[in-house]
Amino acid sequence: MNLPFPLEQLQDAAVNRLLSDAMFDGSQSTNATPIPIVTELKGDIVNEITLAVNKLGICILVLTPVFRLHTPEIPSLDGYADLVISVFENVVLNQTGVRSVSAAQNVLGLMHFWPTGVPAGNGSEAVFMSDERQQAIILTNEGPPLQYAVPLQARVIITRPT
Repeated sequence: MNLPFPLEQLQDAAVNRLLSDAMFDGSQSTNATPIPIVTELKGDIVNEITLAVNKLGICILVLTPVFRLHTPEIPSLDGYADLVISVFENVVLNQTGVRSVSAAQNVLGLMHFWPTGVPAGNGSEAVFMSDERQQAIILTNEGPPLQYAVPLQARVIITRPT
C-alpha cells in the first residue's frame, strides 16, 4: 500500500541522504562541524538561513517538494514532485572550507538518479533526477550570501488517505 504523503517522504529522504554524506556531516569540514540543513519544519526559514550563514558561513536548504500533475486533463494524481536544494554561503564567514559551488555539485552527484525508497505508485520507487526544464546547477544569487540551487524531480502518484 502506498503511503499518501510522498512529498513529505521525499523531503525526509533528501535530508537524510545529505546528513549521511561526508561533505555535509563534518568529516570534510576544516573545523569538523556539520553543515546545517534547514527545512521549513524548523520554523522561520529566512531567520534559520541567516543564523546558520552568520554562524558557520554555509548552509543547505531543503523545502518540501511542490507537485505538478503529469496530465491535468485526466483525474489521475500522477505527476512530478519538484524539489530544489539550495546551498547558501558567505565566503568571508565560511569556516568549513567547503565552497558552495562544490557543495552544489556534490548535491547533484548524490541526488541525480538516486532511488529514494519512497513509493511512487504502481509498485515502483521514486527516483530523483535533474529537472530537464532547468539547468542542473543554477547560481540564483551572487551574494552575499551566494546561493546555488539544484532543481530535482521525482515522479510519484499522490493517493488520498483512506
